[in-house]
Formats: sequence, C-alpha cells, structure tokens
Amino acid sequence: MQCTISGWTPDFLDPHGWAIPFGVPGEAAAKRVAYTNPQVADLFQRAARTADPQERARLYAQGQRLLNEDAPFLCLYQPKAQIAVGKNVHGYVFDPVIGVDLSKVRKS
Repeated sequence: MQCTISGWTPDFLDPHGWAIPFGVPGEAAAKRVAYTNPQVADLFQRAARTADPQERARLYAQGQRLLNEDAPFLCLYQPKAQIAVGKNVHGYVFDPVIGVDLSKVRKS
C-alpha cells in the first residue's frame, strides 16, 4: 500500500496500545505499511513485559525516537475535546477512551 489515511483510538491509556501495533512487524498498523525495524520491535516488546514504570517509560521513549526517525507514519492531527459544563452539573468526567459515563452525571 503506497498510502492510507486512518484514525487510531486507544483501547486503554497506556503506551502499549500504540507501541505494539505501530512498531512490531505484522501487527495492525505496522502491517499496513510493511514497517519493520527489529530494534524498535524489541524495545516495545521489552517495555510491554517490564513492570517497572521508569524502565517502561525509558524503553518506550527510546523506541519512539527510532520510530520517528524511520517515519513510516505521518500524524496529521490530534483532535481536542472541548468541553463546557454548567456550574449546576456534577459528576461529569471526560474519559478520552470511553467518553462520558452519563449515569454519574447529575444536575442540581
């Protein structure tokens, strides 16, 4: 495939939801563009198996730098959620993955 435009939404808030699909050969996004960099794949897979938060962050950051240098993907934009809530609305919490749990929202 020479070019594709698609969106990507996380399933959960962790780097894993982007790192593995984009940086490991044969995974979702990497497969679409035939991206292969064994060093990136190794860093991301090691990070996924690491429990220490600081070590995970280091591994993901190192892999991300290499992925950016290879530039198999061009990120065109990052949408922003613009939210306005009245002072009489309580319990409104925006979650970037699932949106808003309306069962917890109350109006006084």
